[in-house]
Amino acid sequence: MPRVTDANIRLLVQQLAQDGVIDRKDVDQLVDAALNDKILSDTERKDLRQVLTSLGDKFDCAETRQRLKSFLAITNAGLRNLSHQLERDDGVIDIEDAGKLVDLANKDGSISGRERYSLRAIMVSSKLTDDARARLAAAVDGVAPTPPTPPPTPPVDTPIDLNLPPVAGQKYTLSPAGHLVTGSGSPARYDEQGAISIYRAADALARADGVPLASVPTAVKEKMLEHLQRAFDAGRETDPLPRVSKQRMRSGAATTLLCLIEGCQAAEAPVRQRALDLYFKQALAEPLSGLRASMCFNLERLEGALDAADRTRLQQLRDAVIPKQPPYDKWFADGKREIKVKHYAHAECWQYGANPIDRYTGRGYQLVEKHEDEKPPRWVLSKTNSAAAGGPISMQVEVYQTHDGIFSAMDDPDVNMILYTGHSNLGGNVSEELRLGSEQKGEKLVLLAMCRGKQNMYEVANKYPNCGFVTTDNPSSFSSVMPVAIGLTEGVLNQRDYVGIREATQDIWDSGGKNNYFYPHEARRYALYDQDRDGVIDGRNSTVDRLFHVDLKLPPGTKVDLVARANDYQVEDLDGTKVQHAVQFLNTLMTYHVDHGNHTSAFKHGDMDCFLSKGWFDGPTDKLVKLDQVTVNGKPMLEVRVNKALADQSWFSLGTLLNFEVCRELLRQRAGGTLSAEDEARAALFAGEYLCYMYCSFNEAAAAVRGIGRYCQHLHDLDFRSLYQAIESDGHGYVTDKQMQALLQTNG
Repeated sequence: MPRVTDANIRLLVQQLAQDGVIDRKDVDQLVDAALNDKILSDTERKDLRQVLTSLGDKFDCAETRQRLKSFLAITNAGLRNLSHQLERDDGVIDIEDAGKLVDLANKDGSISGRERYSLRAIMVSSKLTDDARARLAAAVDGVAPTPPTPPPTPPVDTPIDLNLPPVAGQKYTLSPAGHLVTGSGSPARYDEQGAISIYRAADALARADGVPLASVPTAVKEKMLEHLQRAFDAGRETDPLPRVSKQRMRSGAATTLLCLIEGCQAAEAPVRQRALDLYFKQALAEPLSGLRASMCFNLERLEGALDAADRTRLQQLRDAVIPKQPPYDKWFADGKREIKVKHYAHAECWQYGANPIDRYTGRGYQLVEKHEDEKPPRWVLSKTNSAAAGGPISMQVEVYQTHDGIFSAMDDPDVNMILYTGHSNLGGNVSEELRLGSEQKGEKLVLLAMCRGKQNMYEVANKYPNCGFVTTDNPSSFSSVMPVAIGLTEGVLNQRDYVGIREATQDIWDSGGKNNYFYPHEARRYALYDQDRDGVIDGRNSTVDRLFHVDLKLPPGTKVDLVARANDYQVEDLDGTKVQHAVQFLNTLMTYHVDHGNHTSAFKHGDMDCFLSKGWFDGPTDKLVKLDQVTVNGKPMLEVRVNKALADQSWFSLGTLLNFEVCRELLRQRAGGTLSAEDEARAALFAGEYLCYMYCSFNEAAAAVRGIGRYCQHLHDLDFRSLYQAIESDGHGYVTDKQMQALLQTNG
């Protein structure tokens, strides 16, 4: 039996092998499983080909085998997905469906050879009516078809061109019936295909400049509102649609509805108010926490234009998104009155005046156990608040002298709080522990008292979306971490809300004082999240991410060679977490590089925290990274996108390339288009620092450095060992001139 790695396909193939005969229905099941996520991966393609070869004698006839073979011959991803959807709707591709396929193939004014080849394959692999087959044949042959039936009468009203940018190769216009359409238009649908259409159209609206619906006639806006109400109804959790379709329906409808609210003129106040009523109703009832937060922070942009009653409703929505206090109701359910705390403290806390044992005992905690010979050393302390409202509350604090295993107790429902005090290692400590961390069980409150915790905020929120956590904006000193930790434990013992916890915490010497820490009740923290994992920070106000993406796919990161390979992935459907991770590290390292000095590079103060991840882009494979200058709140920023041809690279390889390529390109630009050996060495050191802090293996690091070596102009035979030695030549620096010179001595 062939080896099939996709779980759904594997199960189907096992069943088929046992049944003994593969018929048309079986092939349809294989195709449905392969396109379940709208992406036919290289692995799935390979495994389906193995079905053809290894189970070739089990097909009931040659036509059935040809069906699967021709499906694999459809090389254009858009045509493949559309033909699959159209046939799946009613079992056949008719003349109207064929027109949609031809429109897609001809979207840029001509049909390429690859598109003709895909259309031919569709004619064999799919079930078509005679007139549909004639329509596709005419398109493939480049002649006008003779329609077997009269063409449909064109509608009296034509779609309204809103000048929206294309999404997934489709151009959307607004039907007079109130829904966004492609091509000549079709009736609104509220099934799986309708869900993806509403979702894609909302993406187009979200990307548009200005207020695209402002000039739409009032009557059409009324119909849009009716359409969106039906879309929300179809997306209810109780609806029979697949889960992903329901989420896409609600997400797309939410973005479109807000665009409608924005587009209403003063004379359209009744329409606007009904739209706002629908928006609040859906947002407050939304079960998907990320989508609910997106709806809240997107509506914030219009807060100044809301009346008093709607501002009150917006505050109610904020209260549903942002917690005001730790989850005492869950912790103290069933009469439980004990709080269990795991505190992981870096060994250097004992060297720099942040000894947790001394600090806890100094605040009245009793040392009940000490196991200093264990690995790691461990202590247990306890304290009881006998005067707590509702009865005494006891707390047990278990301290470990380590920076490992921070999230290992997340799956223990009896543990309420997890604290970490120590170094961040430029985000590497938390990133590694998140990869190793357990899944969350039970309500948790987490503290990450370290430098620049904002670098890791998006990945902590994504790993543990139901967890409240406190962390830092800028570096935090050792003198600050224990006051914040004890402020949390004392606050919980006294059942304070988050405002009270922060107010009662001892003042600290960090830049910004206690405001250097983000607490769970602060809306500002959500600007640093990426809850839909599209590789774009969620932002707030003018920078808010306007569409909550659903079911994004992260291709298997099996490649480590940094070779850009063309693929059929839709940029809009790719998980951007790997890009976000690399850009967040670059922000931290660049800030330290500029702030600590010891260099003569062209990077200056304006480069600190200036990079914005924007996920992926679709372009020629010789352009690896795309940089775009923008201004955000008066500050020049650089948007960073990575070519989707690198989507199959491992996270550490992609991070290495991004840090190298972004720095190299910026230094080249600032030198008038010429790249010096010194600047290429600096770019390589940025990449090397990423590998050193991110805890990948030596072999992984070596492969990544070999990968960037293929793009070097001046560094010959670049390898990780020499890069590491150059970094260690000035161990306390962040891409210093001494490190640059050391690298050039061995690789220049």
